[in-house]
Amino acid sequence: MIHSDDAFLTSAQLAQRWHLRPQTLANWRSLGKGPPFIRMGRIGSGVLYPIEAVLAFEKLAPEWLTYVTRKSQS
Repeated sequence: MIHSDDAFLTSAQLAQRWHLRPQTLANWRSLGKGPPFIRMGRIGSGVLYPIEAVLAFEKLAPEWLTYVTRKSQS
């Protein structure tokens, strides 16, 4: 049961939040890295990241995310 659109982030939204390219998130998914995601339909039709999983991932690796954000801004 999906509660609302606010409960999920698209790849584009998460990439923007973390200052990454969407392709980076796609690479991570293929390697089994990053936060949990839900694949919508067939391969290539999109994924959603539960916001609670994103927040938990950010708490587990704050120094890593700070590094990625700082690196992308330089």
